[in-house]
Amino acid sequence: ELMRIVDDPKLKAVFLHLASEHLMRNTLSPTYRSHLKIGYGHSGNHVDNQMNRSRFPYIESCNGPLQYIPWTDIYDHWPGRQWSATINWLQTTYDRWLEDIPGQIEITACLIREMEQLCRSNNIAFGVVSIDNHPDVDMLKSQLLSINWIDTHFDFSSPELTNKPFDNHPSIKGHRYLANKIKPHIIQLLDE
Repeated sequence: ELMRIVDDPKLKAVFLHLASEHLMRNTLSPTYRSHLKIGYGHSGNHVDNQMNRSRFPYIESCNGPLQYIPWTDIYDHWPGRQWSATINWLQTTYDRWLEDIPGQIEITACLIREMEQLCRSNNIAFGVVSIDNHPDVDMLKSQLLSINWIDTHFDFSSPELTNKPFDNHPSIKGHRYLANKIKPHIIQLLDE
């Protein structure tokens, strides 16, 4: 998407909003694949038919191409997982053991550097807005010291700032909190 819009002369700045879960999304890790399969599976009885032609993007290495995996191949439950707590626990534990956190951080750092370079070559300001506190995001930040970085310290456990008990996405107050944290940095970056 960014490659498509950088030619727009009205575009002055790009801010990537980043959460710790985005690290696993970039690589389509085993845990994230499980979340997709289980989450979509709970959305309806006909989800496999509806998702049949869907493809999910991911990257395996910094210099590797963008790849896609079809919905039909994204994840397989072990036999009995749907009715056995033990099998579910074993597969969940196995998926977590397969997680390559350093690889996820490295690939995400490469993607962010590529985005920053694309923006810089088109005279567009670029920054990262970290919307949660997590050690993996801190590790990522330490690899991107030359990138404009904003830490919002958003509290996803706060019922006042999120849509809890329904989900932990920011509520109206949460979005206002984030906007107030980000606004001064946007102004400063555009003035540079």
